[in-house]
Amino acid sequence: MIVRASLVNVRASLVIVAAVACGKGASAPAPTAPPPPSIVATATPPDAAAVTAPSDPPVDAAPAPRWIIAAGQVGPITLGQPLPAELIDDGLAGRYVARFIADAQPVDGFRFDGPGLTAFVTGGPFAKMAKGGFDGPPPIEQLRVPAVTAARGGAKVTMVMIDGPGAVTAAGHGVGVSLAALKASYPDLHTYPRPPTIDDSRTRADGCVARAKSMPGVGFVFTTCRAADAGELASRVDLWIPGS
Repeated sequence: MIVRASLVNVRASLVIVAAVACGKGASAPAPTAPPPPSIVATATPPDAAAVTAPSDPPVDAAPAPRWIIAAGQVGPITLGQPLPAELIDDGLAGRYVARFIADAQPVDGFRFDGPGLTAFVTGGPFAKMAKGGFDGPPPIEQLRVPAVTAARGGAKVTMVMIDGPGAVTAAGHGVGVSLAALKASYPDLHTYPRPPTIDDSRTRADGCVARAKSMPGVGFVFTTCRAADAGELASRVDLWIPGS
């Protein structure tokens, strides 16, 4: 009996030891293998070239700036004042123009693009030549340097002819506006026939100008007043000093 009891106790002990061993094995989690490098690395970003490609337009891109046309002024150019410093650069000589306008009045000026316009100044070399009796075509190449000298010396702007996009009034009107749109914005606007401009013995198609007292010294030019009434669009905007 003693031997059998001992065997029972031994067996019980073995069961307890096995149970404890199994409990310890369950409580210790199996070590997790580290993820492969391809998983640890951050996800591949979107194709940078596709995101920053120049062909992709920017979101909410700001519109191109415009010059504002007002009485006696367009953008930084003010009538009765010298050309603004930002327009007097190393390329000014290449912008020089000279011709006869209106009733064969000699003028000197500088042509700019963006917006497309010509600013005429006082004291230019061609006007001086014409006053001295010269009546032939202006010798442009000969006059470029003296013209730039005059501009750098403070020659004042007397008139501006705008014939390209990029300059509009506060109401949004510039080259390409209709007479109907002008009348809607300026109730005091009227059209006036005038002699066409003479340029190098050729007649320009600018025989009508629309003006408003609320915009003194600003005229929207059409080929004829009849054409303007029929819906033709303005080909030019002229600025001059009232009374000059």
